[in-house]
Amino acid sequence: MNYHYILFLNFFFGTLCVLGQPQIESNRNRLVKIDTEKSTIEILGKTNVNEFGCYYQTTFLQDSFHVEVTDFSTHKSLGNAKVKLKVKDFQCDNSQMTKDFRELLSYDEHPSVTIQLQKLKSIAPGKYLAETVIQLAGQHQLYSLELNISESQEGLFCSGAQKIDITDFGLQAPEKFFGMVKVSKDIVINFNIYLELL
Repeated sequence: MNYHYILFLNFFFGTLCVLGQPQIESNRNRLVKIDTEKSTIEILGKTNVNEFGCYYQTTFLQDSFHVEVTDFSTHKSLGNAKVKLKVKDFQCDNSQMTKDFRELLSYDEHPSVTIQLQKLKSIAPGKYLAETVIQLAGQHQLYSLELNISESQEGLFCSGAQKIDITDFGLQAPEKFFGMVKVSKDIVINFNIYLELL
């Protein structure tokens, strides 16, 4: 085979491989502060009898952290964009429900829930598809979360909701009163986070 022909093939396919990869456009590190007074995080669930809500005391959140942002031609890659929630800092509609909620999430063995955003892709003005890892009961699951982001003079407002099946994390939905009350295996994490970029 002709030597120049081999060189051409190597150049051609090498160029295709490079062009097929998202190109890095910029890389930066931002200090982000959460407004813990305005922000809300809640986990909603239901039984065959009623619905319940458990609300996080956001004043316990780590209020500032550095986020590494890498801009690609197709998306943004995020490093360290995560919040760690202590299960004991959730308060439900009543004390018995709070106790049941902690039992549901195996609080004694796994005292925290972690939500980490890894990648953002714009799908419409103000709307993003966020590649999100949720750690619950010591196990990780990857989700595509639709995230709404709006910008103001005060900073960024991020909101979203993710439905999860707790059995994906090795948890079992409890039953109460000899099976008469059954908790659904599906819960929803809702969050409204106000961010200040420093």
